[in-house]
Amino acid sequence: MLPPAPLGTIVGIHHPMMSVRGMPGDHLLANRAQLGDVIEGTDVIGVMAGHVHSNNVGTYRGILNVAAAGTAFTGELADAENYKMVDFCGFNIVDVTEEGISIQTTVLPTSGEEYFRFPISMLVAQH
Repeated sequence: MLPPAPLGTIVGIHHPMMSVRGMPGDHLLANRAQLGDVIEGTDVIGVMAGHVHSNNVGTYRGILNVAAAGTAFTGELADAENYKMVDFCGFNIVDVTEEGISIQTTVLPTSGEEYFRFPISMLVAQH
């Protein structure tokens, strides 16, 4: 990004660029390829996202991508056909230093109780 940040740039978006296990692809950033074209080869060292209420860490085109869990609940794969929403509260702390970038996930005490589950196909119909 211009001008380049001394320790690199963090980009914050709503929809994640990377797939989350069990979640349909339509929950991803719709124009992720175009965003990838824009940030690849720049000083961007990380992309932080939400939307999916699930921790997910990986790289997209060599850039760290992180989706954070929710502060109200989390979603996770229940089985091959169903997704479930669970009582959960967490957040990520992002540190950028001269050595690089680190993500610390913090989980607050909750019941872990399942609120409900639904067919994955409903997620597709939603978007």
